[in-house]
Amino acid sequence: MRMSMEIKVLTLNCWGIPGFSSNRHERMNAIGAEITTGNYDFVVLQEVWSFADYDKLSKKCSDALPYSHYFHSGVFGSGLCVFSREPIVDTLYQRWPLNGYAHKIRHGDWFGGKGVGLCRVNHNGMLINVYTAHLHAEYNRSDDEYLAHRICQAFEFSQFVKLTGGMSDLNVVAGDFNAEPSDLVYDILRFNAGLLDSFCERRDVGGGDCFVAPKRLPTNGRLGNTYTSETELRNSPNGKQIDYIMFNYNSGTLVKCLFWGTPLDKCPNQSFCFSDHEAVVAVLQITKSADYGECVPCYPPEVRRMVFAKVDHLLEMALSKLDWDQKFYFLVFAMIICVLFATSHIDHLPYGLQPILIVVRFVLSIGLAFCVVMGLVWNRMERNSVTCVRKTVVVLLNNCDGELARVSGTTTASLPLTA
Repeated sequence: MRMSMEIKVLTLNCWGIPGFSSNRHERMNAIGAEITTGNYDFVVLQEVWSFADYDKLSKKCSDALPYSHYFHSGVFGSGLCVFSREPIVDTLYQRWPLNGYAHKIRHGDWFGGKGVGLCRVNHNGMLINVYTAHLHAEYNRSDDEYLAHRICQAFEFSQFVKLTGGMSDLNVVAGDFNAEPSDLVYDILRFNAGLLDSFCERRDVGGGDCFVAPKRLPTNGRLGNTYTSETELRNSPNGKQIDYIMFNYNSGTLVKCLFWGTPLDKCPNQSFCFSDHEAVVAVLQITKSADYGECVPCYPPEVRRMVFAKVDHLLEMALSKLDWDQKFYFLVFAMIICVLFATSHIDHLPYGLQPILIVVRFVLSIGLAFCVVMGLVWNRMERNSVTCVRKTVVVLLNNCDGELARVSGTTTASLPLTA
């Protein structure tokens, strides 16, 4: 028996920061109007930081997409939500342990409690897992202090998809991954989770080649987007593709991408766009039949090993940096202690300088507490999180070596599991 259907998926980073994002209310109304058209089977949104915005969207599209779920996390919520035409039968959220720094208030990623969300949907008799995530932002590409965090997030994301997606007919992975196709984060998601990029698989380019992709189209920083800054255009004149709809499928199912595009431009009757990101839309054709055998893709072990080796090397450097960071915090701690001790005998200063001394001691005391927390607590937490990911990477590296050895008929020594 053969069963076939098409589904249309939209993903959009809504840029919905209360009190900061321009034209937020008007844009949320326009987004709500768009997803109520009935053109979509799944809508996956990121940066819906206000639950009131989510509540408004869910009520507005209750006829077209009556089933929805918001993933609560962190201080402000994860910003992630999924809307579905058919019933959501189960959900799961995994928060990432590495997610920036609490004291970097201007960046704010830590307060969102970012992670990966999963909605399992019974779509006309087919089980479809819809995953969404918003990885840590890249604030400075030339000096990316959050690269190790984003690498760990991508690896845990890919592991989550790989280990939870085996019981479904189709897995759809959509969101803002803050990584371009040339980045290691992109390779981790594709090759470890075994995902196909709908942009590369779309029918007009033939699909099927995971290593040679057609010219990319920007989903952020696009020339013509009303929210693209001059700085973004100087750094990336052609914009960046960082928003994706990826997918894979299991035995007995065949999936093809019939369409990929960024069809939304400016909000109707407005002079501004829907967001600073472009909405990505993909149409997937799903055919279920007992004639279809193994799931795809199955990327070769040498490709996966190359990716895992890069991850291992990067995490090794991250651990070395954490060692130096801890020494720096201890050094600053010792210097502050010396200053406080040296000035402890000073009780009174002439010429009204006493208040200044009190303020200086207060600031130094805060710095002392900061160094203790960062050096003894936060550094330890970060080190353990990186080490946990690296040990799993070593396991996968050894597994790839075993696969290559079986193909070549030789034996290879396994990497030690200590890290």
